[in-house]
Amino acid sequence: MRRYGLSLLAPLLLSLVACGPGPEPETEEIEIYEPKELNAPFYVIKEYSPERDPAADLAFTAEHAQAEDKRILLIVGGEWCIWCHYLADFLEEDLEVQKAFDETFVVTKINWSEDNKNEAFLNQFPPAEGYPFFIITDSSGNYIGTQGTAELEEGKSYDSAKMIAFAEKWRKS
Repeated sequence: MRRYGLSLLAPLLLSLVACGPGPEPETEEIEIYEPKELNAPFYVIKEYSPERDPAADLAFTAEHAQAEDKRILLIVGGEWCIWCHYLADFLEEDLEVQKAFDETFVVTKINWSEDNKNEAFLNQFPPAEGYPFFIITDSSGNYIGTQGTAELEEGKSYDSAKMIAFAEKWRKS
């Protein structure tokens, strides 16, 4: 009887070991974004806000563009968009690109989010290919072009030469 008891006990012990705690599950690393302060000289409106009126912001930006004889770059995106933050960081850190943008544009951010898609305003332009998305206007706010930003990316940032070429393409002669 003792022999049978041990033979029944062994599988029970093995099953307990098999059901015990296993290795810790791998946790996905979550990137926590810390926004930089935006000091680049070309910004007129430098935050994405669902409460802002984009038509009023464009009119205000046009006043600056006309006074400085520059084009307007609308950057469509939102606080939810990590690539919008990568772009903002890039424009703060790369001084050559910052200079090229400052010589060409005054810049205003236009919010697109689940809270406010600004459809009434954005429907006057071609649809965004992704975010952030560039809309270029003349100094009066009249549409002249768009640029998706995916082709300007490099790694988790942007390509300096491509960004400078973009700014030079739109610079007034």
